[in-house]
Amino acid sequence: HKVPIAAERLGRRWLATDKIMEWLAISRNLFTAAPGYKSNPMLDELAELYRA
Repeated sequence: HKVPIAAERLGRRWLATDKIMEWLAISRNLFTAAPGYKSNPMLDELAELYRA
């Protein structure tokens, strides 16, 4: 999660990927408020399981 966070703080464009679904869900929850954020709709239901 560190690279997207740093890029967001610097106003840079970023793309985050992972092969572990839990980590993808957690990342999605961290960045949903970021301007221009887009997520795969299939991840939305999974992300709800990991919402803090």
